Amino acid sequence: MGRDVNHDQGVAMYYDDFTMCRETKGTGESRDIQELIRQRDKLLSDNPDLVSTQEEIDRLLSTTFDPVLRLEILFMLISGKIYEMRDIFEEVLSLARHVAAE
Repeated sequence: MGRDVNHDQGVAMYYDDFTMCRETKGTGESRDIQELIRQRDKLLSDNPDLVSTQEEIDRLLSTTFDPVLRLEILFMLISGKIYEMRDIFEEVLSLARHVAAE
C-alpha cells in the first residue's frame, strides 16, 4: 500500500493514500477491489457533484488504520448527509403544505 510519512511539527504521521488505488492495480490487488474502484470512478465521473464528498472521505480515512474507527467515520459522514437530506425534506414538505393551503 502507498504509505507516506508526513512530518508535522516534529511528529511523524504515517497514512495510507487511498487515492493511489488506481496506481496499484496489478500489484496483487483483488479483482473485486479493482471492480469496486472502477464503479466508484464511474459514479464520480457521472456525478461530479459527489467528488467533494469523496475527497472528504479520502481525507478523513487517509490517517486511520483501525477498521472499526474507519467504519465509525463512514457512519458519521453518512449520518451527517442523512440529516442534511432530512432538513431539506422538511423544508420542501413545509413549502408543499403552504402551497396546498392556498
